[in-house]
Amino acid sequence: KLRQPKVIAEVLGGIILGPMAFSCIPSFSEHIFPDDSQPYLSLVANIRLCLFLFLIGLKINSAIIKHNARLSATISLMGMILPFRFSATLAVLFYHELIDSSIKFTHFMLF
Repeated sequence: KLRQPKVIAEVLGGIILGPMAFSCIPSFSEHIFPDDSQPYLSLVANIRLCLFLFLIGLKINSAIIKHNARLSATISLMGMILPFRFSATLAVLFYHELIDSSIKFTHFMLF
């Protein structure tokens, strides 16, 4: 046993059985996943993903979340703030040296 959660096995199974992995086989995707069905398959996959994540959320122990709320909030905020600060600093450096002045700094920094 690899001692991995059931979720990991389901995700790996979806990757292996999905059109990404089987598209390597010649003419497989043309017969099983025709071009006309791709939008519908994508819609069903997105709905299923939302339901799957909802079911995973139902299994979460809320006592653990409440116990670790401050630490979790700190880590998640730092996971957003630090990369944004780092990229904004790099944007300042690159903007003045490499970018034409006709491009607004805010547009360059955000994109």
